[in-house]
Amino acid sequence: MKKVFAYVLIAVFLCPVFVFASKNSASQPDKSGGAKKEVSNFDAYKDVLYKLVKQDELLDEALERSKTAKLDEEYIKYISDISVLIRKNLNEAAALNKAQLAYVSAGSQTEKYTRTIMVYANKIDRKVRALSAGIEKRYSAAQYRNAPVSSKKGVKGKKLSQILKEQEKAESLRKNLASLKNASGRVKATGKWLYIASK
Repeated sequence: MKKVFAYVLIAVFLCPVFVFASKNSASQPDKSGGAKKEVSNFDAYKDVLYKLVKQDELLDEALERSKTAKLDEEYIKYISDISVLIRKNLNEAAALNKAQLAYVSAGSQTEKYTRTIMVYANKIDRKVRALSAGIEKRYSAAQYRNAPVSSKKGVKGKKLSQILKEQEKAESLRKNLASLKNASGRVKATGKWLYIASK
């Protein structure tokens, strides 16, 4: 994770370093005679990027596991837990993006960060939707396959009580995934606004 994040920061700094410029702008008085305008906090951008890189990796793991995992209790718990964790971090990233909107300005050097944030936010949103769609598709197929079927030899398939229990867990998982999609949509939107404001 740290190695990946380091690569991201290196990519951001392929352009000339702009810390010196930010210090100079911070020291310049407001021409209007008012208070000094607070400059964008680069540490906040780094925090957002770190969170997004981590969530991107977690989603990659979840998508890879989903290719072969059975729809059992262990897998459902794993997806539910990771959905809650990723949602929490994405909401925090979206809040940081929104907070930075108060300080970012057109033509500022922060565009190097905001562009990278937007790219990662878009990637994460696509992966969240792919994960949700894949699980929904597998659930629908599993419910159809395991439904009780009457025959001369009796009723085949899972018992109704077992099916209802699984449906309850599936509904809980759907709610978690829906909340996760909302969070990824927020971080995507705030990332786009931040990038536009910094151009």
